[in-house]
Amino acid sequence: MKKLTFSFLALFLIACSQKNPENSSALPRPADMFENNNQHMEYQNYLHAEANEETIIKIHSNIYNQCTTLLKDKCIIVSSNITRGNLTSINIKIRSEKENIKKFISFIESKTKIINHSLMSENLSKDLQKSDKKLKILLNYQSRLETLERNSDKNINSMLKIAKELAENQAEIEELKNDNAINHQKVSMELLEINLSSTNLFINPILNSLSMFKSNLAEGISATITCIAFLFPASIILFIIVFLFRKIRKFLQSKKT
Repeated sequence: MKKLTFSFLALFLIACSQKNPENSSALPRPADMFENNNQHMEYQNYLHAEANEETIIKIHSNIYNQCTTLLKDKCIIVSSNITRGNLTSINIKIRSEKENIKKFISFIESKTKIINHSLMSENLSKDLQKSDKKLKILLNYQSRLETLERNSDKNINSMLKIAKELAENQAEIEELKNDNAINHQKVSMELLEINLSSTNLFINPILNSLSMFKSNLAEGISATITCIAFLFPASIILFIIVFLFRKIRKFLQSKKT
């Protein structure tokens, strides 16, 4: 009977400790969590990975060369920085089309250990709408000034004022067009910021374990509570079954005697 009880408890503990493979495989990649049809969204990918020094330098060179030579107009190096010391760290920001960003991320994943990968999104629709309206107003004002300049009575002071207004208005138009171009580039191209760190074989595993201690402790407590929730009603049912079994056995034994 004791063996039966322990076997029953062991089965419940195994069931509690097992993870649901369907749920884990169904977790979306960070880059797929914000997919939508809004054409005025800017996407910013942030990736932190670790590998040995030689590997991260090769990754940096590979991405830099692909962006500047193979992809050319379809990829822009926003910034690039290499810091050397006890540990080497590399930061590179690129802006490219969505498919190219996915390829870069897959390449990094195949060569390194990904520590963190996140994606932020910002809706630029309102900014683009405002700038479009302002640009129409400025272009309309420019047209009026040009008409006024043509129909002026050749008064020097009036012509100078109009010329000054035209110059200031043109400067605003150029600035606004430049801002619009940048915003449209942000919409059509995603940003990928890559942070690569060289690993220290002795220190890094310890630091990683310490950084994950709180989350692992919380998960352990959560799993224990879940197991207790399953075991409590099961133990009551088992107790009743054992109690009835003993009663029946005693009754049968008493009949025999």
